[in-house]
Formats: sequence, structure tokens, C-alpha cells
Amino acid sequence: MFYYKKWDDFCKKLVNSGITLCTAEESLKLENGTRFVVLKHDVETFVSNAYKLATIEHKHGIRGSYYVQAYLMNDENNINDFARIVVAEQ
Repeated sequence: MFYYKKWDDFCKKLVNSGITLCTAEESLKLENGTRFVVLKHDVETFVSNAYKLATIEHKHGIRGSYYVQAYLMNDENNINDFARIVVAEQ
């Protein structure tokens, strides 16, 4: 079972580690030899859970990469949650 408190603790440790945290797109622009972590999320079912992760990451100044199953875009509630993730990640 996943606990958001543990994700919050993990994000805090990552920020304090000195390792560059970036999106997948940003990683392509880093200098060779740069140590980095990309937080990549595959959103396959529960968009609201992905939003919770984005909120925690935003609190720590982290921007993640979210990969979304296309069928999720057929639900208006999911679209609203994705829009909220974009705002939280900026």
C-alpha cells in the first residue's frame, strides 16, 4: 500500500541530496556527467492519486513527468485533475 507521507519524506530527502531533480524534457539539456533524477509517473487509472503526488512534489519544488493513458481523457473529471496537475507542477 502506498502512503503519501512516505512520498513526502522521500521528496524531502531527494531535495536535500544535492542531486539535480528535473523533468524528462529538462534532462535532455543537462551537461554530461550531471547526476539527476526524473520522477516519472505512469497514470493508468486514478488521476486523483496522481494529483496528490503532484501536490507533494510541488511543495518541495519538484517537477515530475506524467505519462497518461489516452482513454483517461474521455472523462471530464480526469481532464480537470490533469489541468490541476499542470498548475501544481509549474
